[in-house]
Amino acid sequence: MEHYYIYVVSDSIGETAEVVVKAVLSQFDRELLKLKRFHRVDNEGKICQIVNEAAADNAVIFYTLATPELKTRMRDEVEKSGVNAVDVLT
Repeated sequence: MEHYYIYVVSDSIGETAEVVVKAVLSQFDRELLKLKRFHRVDNEGKICQIVNEAAADNAVIFYTLATPELKTRMRDEVEKSGVNAVDVLT
């Protein structure tokens, strides 16, 4: 059975993104979905690592990044890698 990966990324505790993702996931078969959380992401290097890992897992990223530099890096990295991502705050 193939699994689908959802990454939740935040520069804080990630509560907002997680609530949104769980609401979305409630419409699907949870057996097929794997949720991976990344909280307190505080530097651009971590963003790059997460996006690379998401690319390898063919994951979708939902993120809440309030820090402008981190948000910009996330946008740049997902565009470069082709990973689908949703900025929950906009």
